[in-house]
Amino acid sequence: MHSGDSPRYTFHMFPDRDAPGERLFLQLQQVLPSIVHHQLPPDCKDFSDYYLAHKTAV
Repeated sequence: MHSGDSPRYTFHMFPDRDAPGERLFLQLQQVLPSIVHHQLPPDCKDFSDYYLAHKTAV
């Protein structure tokens, strides 16, 4: 990427709802400043909880 160019990709993260998950997000943010943080609902500890609660039958 040339200086002045906008990033080609936007990274999104749904960190686990615990201290290690948030620390990982902060570490990744240092090397990927455009990473987007998404907060899971309070009843979901991690993305697998969210997925299982919201998946639809195929």
